[in-house]
Amino acid sequence: MNKALSIGLVSLLIGEWLAGCSHDNHDKGRRIAAAETKTAKHPTASKQKTKEENQSALEKLTGDYRRIAIIARDYQLPKEGRISKKERPDLYKYEPDGVIIYDNLYVFQNDGRLDSRIATNDHPAIQPPTKGQYLGVIMAMVDDIVDELDFKGLLLNPGVLSQEEKREQYFKDWNTQTDGKPTDLAHKYKRLNELIRYAQGYPIILTKLKDIQATFEQAEQYGQSKDTIEKALELYHQGCEKAKKLSEAFAIGRELKRRNGSL
Repeated sequence: MNKALSIGLVSLLIGEWLAGCSHDNHDKGRRIAAAETKTAKHPTASKQKTKEENQSALEKLTGDYRRIAIIARDYQLPKEGRISKKERPDLYKYEPDGVIIYDNLYVFQNDGRLDSRIATNDHPAIQPPTKGQYLGVIMAMVDDIVDELDFKGLLLNPGVLSQEEKREQYFKDWNTQTDGKPTDLAHKYKRLNELIRYAQGYPIILTKLKDIQATFEQAEQYGQSKDTIEKALELYHQGCEKAKKLSEAFAIGRELKRRNGSL
């Protein structure tokens, strides 16, 4: 039997992997594209314009977020452990162009961000990332704590509700628990624990992640009373916004790498 057919290739999209779901890699229409960005030969004026645009995007970030964008821009995936298309064409058959696959079956986009992980019949268990892959994994997994539940949007006919009635509904919705934690905090804590473990070699990123975690923990504390539920919602929103800012800094850094390389 053809080796490519016998392998029973299953690819896990990063979004679905984080949610604990598997995905058939033959369904290419549902995969996240990670096409390699080709470097076009621009005239000198166009190169200068692109460089100025990239510099402008970077300068819009302030303080630590600017430094984090530069870390993402300068991040290089490890050379060790790469599997070439020539060595294993069956692994690359259903992957987007330009990805890099490693012997632990992690698939990375060319800009360094984790795209997916592959499970095969001979390697069904997902392996941990290597130290050199940590930042690429962080840049993907942080997107999993960005999503924010809209508690105010869940209210029916908010215009006719008193403030006390609103608080009661907020409190009820907030305390829809999963694994003993309110709202989606159990999921966010799980991801943050993984991220914090991988970020030990990146102190500035580690500080941001711990701050996000602390903000969610404060929200959890305030959410224990109807009297302070609105404070809990505000802190929850702040935590999600902090995660979003971190994700955006990573995205700007990767875009700089794709469009123009290091400045």
